[in-house]
Amino acid sequence: MIARDLKHKFIVEYKYFIHEYNESKKRYRTHTVIEFLEGKDLKNYIDEQNKKRLAGTLNKDELILGAKKFGSQIMEALSFVYGK
Repeated sequence: MIARDLKHKFIVEYKYFIHEYNESKKRYRTHTVIEFLEGKDLKNYIDEQNKKRLAGTLNKDELILGAKKFGSQIMEALSFVYGK
């Protein structure tokens, strides 16, 4: 399976990668280029919830709903990948 062939609404689209050699550090670096997505990602969501927790304004029902949403999207994407 090749990453560019994965087409699913919960998987970002792979565009290409750049492989370069850093002469001064004597090592290769690889950069993966993926599609740009509008909106929140999981890290932003976790950071927001942590700020609310620290401020004492965390809504546990909202937190649970968000965790279920992201969790179900991740599980659907993994199921798709492993079904290939």
